[in-house]
Amino acid sequence: MYVTHRSLKKEEVLQETKGMNIINRLYSFHSDYEVIGYLIDANLYRKYKMRITNNIFFFMQRSLQFTLEKDEEVNKQLQKDYTSKISIIIDKCPACKTTITKKETNCSSCGLMINDKSI
Repeated sequence: MYVTHRSLKKEEVLQETKGMNIINRLYSFHSDYEVIGYLIDANLYRKYKMRITNNIFFFMQRSLQFTLEKDEEVNKQLQKDYTSKISIIIDKCPACKTTITKKETNCSSCGLMINDKSI
């Protein structure tokens, strides 16, 4: 799972709070996050928007809201960005191209750990 915190600009805050009553606008604050989750069974990455709302007027009441990203173009890009590239290692380190032997478990040049099942 990957998480990024999103800071809102003043214009975005005004847009995000449009439609809220005056009490919630004055006495609550939000933290917005983007969460990239991996669905093991489907072998897919999905993006969620997470909002934590703290309402100080109502005894520090907190709420947590998850929203799934529905834009298929965004989801396709996630697959490209987060799917790891598998390299079959024969005789060279995939990171620095230094020659390695089948007995080595670490590259002597860059320190990359090598799974002995892949060579």
